[in-house]
Amino acid sequence: QGCVREPARRISCASNLKQIGMALAYYSNDFGDMLPPGNAVEALSLIRDGNYLTDTKLFICPSKRATPCPNGSALTEASISYIYLGAGRNLKTLSPNEIILMDKSGNHRNYGNALYVDGHVEGLKGDAWATAMKALEKNAAR
Repeated sequence: QGCVREPARRISCASNLKQIGMALAYYSNDFGDMLPPGNAVEALSLIRDGNYLTDTKLFICPSKRATPCPNGSALTEASISYIYLGAGRNLKTLSPNEIILMDKSGNHRNYGNALYVDGHVEGLKGDAWATAMKALEKNAAR
């Protein structure tokens, strides 16, 4: 039954990323094309506190068995299922094909969704997902 429901969870996860992406775009529009600074907790807190996206359930991948933080309480690393790569960058200077938000490793099995600068969300499987995770680890090591 879990295998049957996983494709639906992946679609719901992609929808979460799309909605977060729209909130990031609204934020950047209000702040001179700049994406929120910081890591996922800091950036998504700014999005939520600025009323760009207040439903904290959208910060949790449906494939994770995690409980979102109650609306109004502080976001934590455990209440967010996504990795944020925007960190105070100018949206207008980024490549449209650059990933700015993606699933944490382990949200899905050998699969992950990624939000791109141009607003589209793409599911990456197998080698493409492994390559995205390796690039993320390489960037984090710098």
